[in-house]
Amino acid sequence: MRRGDFGGLLNARPGALEAEVLRLAREAMAEVVETLGREARRRTPSGATGELRGSVFTGIRGDGRGAVTGMVASSGASTRWRGRSRRESVAESRYREIGDAILAEVSKAAGAGRVHAYQRWSADLGGYLDLFRWEAGGGVVQIRGWTLTRERAREEAASIGSRAGGGFTPGGLNRRTHTFLLFGIMGAEDAAGSELAFQDAIEEICGRFRDERALRLLDESGAPRVRSLERLRPPQVDLIELRTFGGALCHYAEIRIEAIERIRRG
Repeated sequence: MRRGDFGGLLNARPGALEAEVLRLAREAMAEVVETLGREARRRTPSGATGELRGSVFTGIRGDGRGAVTGMVASSGASTRWRGRSRRESVAESRYREIGDAILAEVSKAAGAGRVHAYQRWSADLGGYLDLFRWEAGGGVVQIRGWTLTRERAREEAASIGSRAGGGFTPGGLNRRTHTFLLFGIMGAEDAAGSELAFQDAIEEICGRFRDERALRLLDESGAPRVRSLERLRPPQVDLIELRTFGGALCHYAEIRIEAIERIRRG
């Protein structure tokens, strides 16, 4: 139960109390099932199949005056899986998959320009700017694009019951937080009000990571694109300014996105 949950229960109306207790019970059950399922998968031999059956809370019993007298559960919920090889069962960081999925979301923003999955380099600034030249339509070519790179990573060991950093972490797992830097440039054109267009582009990209699907990097079917990912933290815009690249004056921005990954200890 997270800090502050007790306060909400004490102040809740009788009907709301039952709903709140039910919500907390479901969360607790989901955490337990997740932990048991992960351990069962680890122990399942390669090529074998496993199944986890559990109970699902469907309601609570009360005395009509706000007191909870019991809970109602239905059994039969199950999850099946096939055992993996020993090498696959020892998790490693999938930061490149996370970066690719983040960049896929950025690419969906209209007018993102040219998007690069790693730091580009050229012996001269003119060649570097060519990497960001983008056809805006109608024969117009602009300097516009974004580059994603991993800036740093930190890791902490977690034990069962740990809730540090915003989430429950089962025992035997580490939480590794990657900081991705997304920086963008766009050629400055005063007469066209290019700063407004660049600011709009920043907001559109940040908006791509505002819903639950994007923060967990889920695909169209709701399945995770990166199985080790716990979640992304919302983007933070740390810098917006003008910079000169060679003889070209450009708008420049830095957006940082943190990705929290769960990695099994060997």
